[in-house]
Amino acid sequence: MKKAIVVCSGGLDSTTAAYCAKFRDGCDTTLIHFNYRHLAEESESKAVKRIARHGKFKLIEQDLDWLGNLGDSPLTDKKIKLPLGDIAQNTIACWVPARNLVMYSIAAAYADAWKIDYIYAGVNKQESVYPDHSVEYHKAFENVLKGGCRYKVKLRMPLIHLMKPQELKLGLKLGVPYQHTWSCDYSNDKDLRCGKCGCCCTTRAAWEKIGKPFPGKWIKEK
Repeated sequence: MKKAIVVCSGGLDSTTAAYCAKFRDGCDTTLIHFNYRHLAEESESKAVKRIARHGKFKLIEQDLDWLGNLGDSPLTDKKIKLPLGDIAQNTIACWVPARNLVMYSIAAAYADAWKIDYIYAGVNKQESVYPDHSVEYHKAFENVLKGGCRYKVKLRMPLIHLMKPQELKLGLKLGVPYQHTWSCDYSNDKDLRCGKCGCCCTTRAAWEKIGKPFPGKWIKEK
């Protein structure tokens, strides 16, 4: 059986990628989750634990406090106003410095040491505005893996050509427990999504597009 490690935030995209790895592609799958002092850290950590239990995944939680301490992102620095709605969806306003590069590299180290065949990434077509979500970026990183790892580790991007509504349809067929995921830029101890950040807006729109109710809960506006 091939082995996979999935960089998993506990959100819609990376959880769908994890279910592709295990339940579609038949890999022995490990989730790796990073805590980097971001606004959604508490809720994401809870979500990825729920997903690991539901899908019977192995789970690694890795602290990256230093990454959050760098600042320069509204997701890690409360002094920077978090952009909401269209601005957050259609720009790189929520960029975290070199986040994917750092996380993929750490996942690659685990894969190299433990002889894991694939790193799965939950990037999709809808978020291609981010340069590190492009096909070109991931092909370049796979070339880096060839020289940077002793073991032959490859990168897989099962959602790269899908928009979020298409992704949801795929995930529902695979049994993804979307009620357990967390795609919101804020944490909430009652599992209530803010409904206004970029993540919430794209999630809401995707569920509306496929004509199904969102299985989570939103903060009720007064």
